[in-house]
Amino acid sequence: MAGFGTKEPTKPGTNRSERGFQAFKAAVKAQKAGDLKTAEKLYMQTIDIGINTELALSNIGLVYKETGRQREAVDVYKRIIATKPSFEAYVNLANLFKDFGELKEAISCGNIAINLRPNSSEAFMNLGGYYHALRDLDQALTFPLKSIELNP
Repeated sequence: MAGFGTKEPTKPGTNRSERGFQAFKAAVKAQKAGDLKTAEKLYMQTIDIGINTELALSNIGLVYKETGRQREAVDVYKRIIATKPSFEAYVNLANLFKDFGELKEAISCGNIAINLRPNSSEAFMNLGGYYHALRDLDQALTFPLKSIELNP
């Protein structure tokens, strides 16, 4: 699943944004250390401060998934998508749908992810896995081959 601190949610500057930035950094650190309760609290603090970025939300979605609250994670990714279509949110949502056995929804989200990032070998490989779970072997082979073509 996509997430963590690959992009900064905001630049420090004002006291409010500085607090949000520091809370975000601490949340990422806690999440990487496996302290998911602290990470969740800090991500929520970041969002409450107004640093309601795709990345902070995406990471809290990962915390929800890792703590067995997959349906809450779905809600988070849908919230991200409602604000701004996001490759990472669609990939994460597709993987959750696959975990639920909701393969048609997984395929739908996977196709949208590919439309958003057509050169993503990961998205093509995932889509192949969803079709494999549906026992559609023609499609299950087509997408991984495209993935390999993109990333030999």
